[in-house]
Amino acid sequence: MLHAHKIRRVCRRKQSNPANPGRRARKISQLDQCLTSYSRPTSYFFTPYFSVNAIAATTRHDLSVRGSAIGGLDLGHAWILPPTVTAQFHPLPASRFSPYIGVGVNYSVFYGEGGSLSAPVNKVVVKNAWGWALNAGIDYELSPRWVINVDAKKLFLDPRVSVNSGAIMARADLDPWIVGAGIRYRF
Repeated sequence: MLHAHKIRRVCRRKQSNPANPGRRARKISQLDQCLTSYSRPTSYFFTPYFSVNAIAATTRHDLSVRGSAIGGLDLGHAWILPPTVTAQFHPLPASRFSPYIGVGVNYSVFYGEGGSLSAPVNKVVVKNAWGWALNAGIDYELSPRWVINVDAKKLFLDPRVSVNSGAIMARADLDPWIVGAGIRYRF
């Protein structure tokens, strides 16, 4: 089964730990934003109740530090390609409204770091990282072959970030939502 849809990532603001501003490892936050990207996810049904879903798209994310000893810092931006595979359970596969839930893994590839950096920052590198995902959605059957789908995934990512060639090592709190809607054709 293949389907294509638009993706919207909704990321909430994360704060560094202002109680310990002198710590070498700080939390990097992501600015509030909503991003849209195209994807072409693929689902394979092993049985009417169990399927595997794979999805990948790429989006740009702005990074910053909040509550450090020298205040807030702009760390530019990074592009992320977060391919995600989830195992899904469909409790009502014969129903016209068929909800599902899932859990899976994610390997996020970061690239294209750049943008405007606050002084004294001169280089930021976000390391590729494994994460995990939760998934929920619903299929609405228009006909035996055509289905409308609404899907939401919550990714839990905690990649390492190197600032100024390792002078500061930190973890980024990037826990985006991926929300999609699309139409699917059953083969």
